[in-house]
Amino acid sequence: MLNLDHIVISAESLLVGQEFIEDKLGVKADPGGEHPVFGTHNKLISFGDTYLESIAVTPEVVPERDHRGIELGNFTCKPRVTKRV
Repeated sequence: MLNLDHIVISAESLLVGQEFIEDKLGVKADPGGEHPVFGTHNKLISFGDTYLESIAVTPEVVPERDHRGIELGNFTCKPRVTKRV
């Protein structure tokens, strides 16, 4: 059985990701968290056990490790679904 944990929307900034989700779904994402080790932050919409996550680089934070395989360091395109490895 497949369990879907997160659907990840990567964006150039958290604001851009949040606006993308609000425009497409008409739903405002809740504050998520900071991930200092990865230099990212997020906003979330909960669907029970599954989350829609908008994630972006935190500009003022230098990551200690890679951005979870999402390659956010040079992300410069429109918000889109990306995979998390």
